[in-house]
Amino acid sequence: MKINYRWATSIFIAAATLLRAGNAIADTAQEAAAEMRFQESKVLMEQGNFAAACPKLVESQRLDPAVGTLLYLGECYDRNGQTATAWATFVGAAEAAHSANQPDREKTARQRAETLFVRVSKLTITVASEAHVAGLEVKLDGAALGEASWGVATALDPGDHLIEAKAPNRKPWSSKIRIAPATPRATIAVPVLELIPVDARAVAPGQFYPLYDRDRLGSSVGGPFASRGAEANSSERDGSKQRLLAVAAGGVGVAGFAVATIFGLVAKSKESQSTQYCSPNDNTACNQKGVSLIDDAKHDAKIANVGLVVGGLGLVTGAVLYLTAPKSRANKGAMQTSRVQIAPLVAPTSTGLSVAGGF
Repeated sequence: MKINYRWATSIFIAAATLLRAGNAIADTAQEAAAEMRFQESKVLMEQGNFAAACPKLVESQRLDPAVGTLLYLGECYDRNGQTATAWATFVGAAEAAHSANQPDREKTARQRAETLFVRVSKLTITVASEAHVAGLEVKLDGAALGEASWGVATALDPGDHLIEAKAPNRKPWSSKIRIAPATPRATIAVPVLELIPVDARAVAPGQFYPLYDRDRLGSSVGGPFASRGAEANSSERDGSKQRLLAVAAGGVGVAGFAVATIFGLVAKSKESQSTQYCSPNDNTACNQKGVSLIDDAKHDAKIANVGLVVGGLGLVTGAVLYLTAPKSRANKGAMQTSRVQIAPLVAPTSTGLSVAGGF
């Protein structure tokens, strides 16, 4: 095998250039999509439709994080009645503004957070000592609540909230609580979980092990178990299992390249289609359809890249597993004549490796 380093260097430079150009186009399209979501949310907020405006601001922030977007999002949450979420958003905006050296915005965000905190509803979940049994797990709205948070007030948006508790060999408990707007504080206690009767408990798989007659099943030097163990060891020694794994890995590699090819072609097609929805003089000025096609093309291109990586790893893994698999005794004599030689190769115009073999 020969490697021409001049060609390899040229290909690498070209690939890097294309990658930078592709990233620049993708970043510009992403910023354009973020700005579009931001403008749409402003219109909805002016119309008083805060429930629809807030998700658009969340998406704009995801596509292109900005302190200004966080400030608008905090305001949107507040107008939508989500006081706790609004408070947390303004706290996050203040931290982001501090990191970005924007003192005016940091001051505004902190003032809004302090004003909101007075109106934020707070729920305290208590667990008495007699209810604190081994393995107790407490959840709030499906999220685990660590022991350090028991007895500590948690900021919550107004509405219905679910509290759950469970422990091994205990009956689970749950309760719903409705938090009204501007509720200063609410408290709920987790009761002592009721024990499950022993005769009603499910036996875990493998908890009990049956006893067998060792004379009937065979000892370590004979019997059916020893025979099957010998067959398993023989299968491992002749490498058949490893070759099966090699074939499976190769199949994954082929599938990865197939996925990469399909999604690569789809991404290229969508990118070509997007040009008709963008300005011919400025490819960053696109309407909604063009931005959507560009986003889809970028997503498909990422899948294609993952497919290439998976395909390459699958084929390389399969080749290594297959070539290093032990040979069976029946084929040992025939395979002894098979060998591979790898040696450096130096020529006036190229360098590389020379691979030769006899089979």
